[in-house]
Amino acid sequence: MKRLSFYMSLAATILAISACEEKLPSQGDEPKDPAGPTGLTAPVLGASAQSVTLAEANEDQTALTLNWTDAVEGLENAVAEYTLYVNAGAADIFSEPETYDLGIEKTKAFTNKELNDLALQFGIAEAATGNLKFLVYAEADGFEAVQSNELSVSVTTYKETFVGPANLYMLGSATDFGW
Repeated sequence: MKRLSFYMSLAATILAISACEEKLPSQGDEPKDPAGPTGLTAPVLGASAQSVTLAEANEDQTALTLNWTDAVEGLENAVAEYTLYVNAGAADIFSEPETYDLGIEKTKAFTNKELNDLALQFGIAEAATGNLKFLVYAEADGFEAVQSNELSVSVTTYKETFVGPANLYMLGSATDFGW
């Protein structure tokens, strides 16, 4: 019985030691990089059009769609989050831009109204043409952030028409009759 117990303990010990042994590549094998790519790839930003003429009649329709490539291509378990920067064509892209935190989305669509309001915000006059600049900034935990190429789009704005009420009534002491 003692021998059986001794041999069982010896077999278990040998099994445990051999299981913990690190396997090294043989001399003919090339070592593989277990980490794969080591950083984020700068996204490539593209647009559905380089020039957009906006129309109030189509204010709810998509006027411009931006999309970009994945910054974590080939990286295991990495998830990039994207921020879109927009600024006037002549300004530095990071000097008081409008930003859109888009999470993991790799596309952003603007309606005629959204793009018109954005262009007016950056000083493009109503019913005039100017440029807007776009850039995507990508971040992922454990990696250095990267930015895409800057993309310029020519935008022709529209003048919004004001539709007031058919009739305007006033009451109180401000009226001639003091109602």
